Amino acid sequence: MAGFKSGALEAAWQRDPSSNPFTAWFQQAASDGRMPADEAALYAKAWADPDRWRAAIDWYRASPFDLDVGPDLPDWVQAGDWHVTAPTLLIWGEADPVFTAKTREAMASYFNQLTVACLPDIGHNPLRDAPARVAAAMAGFLDQGHDDGEH
Repeated sequence: MAGFKSGALEAAWQRDPSSNPFTAWFQQAASDGRMPADEAALYAKAWADPDRWRAAIDWYRASPFDLDVGPDLPDWVQAGDWHVTAPTLLIWGEADPVFTAKTREAMASYFNQLTVACLPDIGHNPLRDAPARVAAAMAGFLDQGHDDGEH
């Protein structure tokens, strides 16, 4: 999202705190039962602090991927002369509005041994929204006994 990279979203959120998507996410999580209301209120209060959400945005800002339209990779990534060789599990919430399927597909080419666990109806925070399903995906991955020959 260009707004993440440019700082436009931060400026908008400072002008109108109700437009902060973090706040909206916590409210939605409380209303649909993914998070108790009192916990959602604590998160919402913490994320009302611009320094806290700015830290989260900086993580996305540093991402080599264009989160809106798919991969927009820097030259060193596009060179393709590097790969993660260790067996890797990517747990993906299929309803994630930030990392789309196009982003996931672009990332996959950088892993020699990638296993993707797609969780339907789960968004950007699978561990928070579906901890048992995340644990099951992790257990299944570990039970496969990945052995890359290096110990």
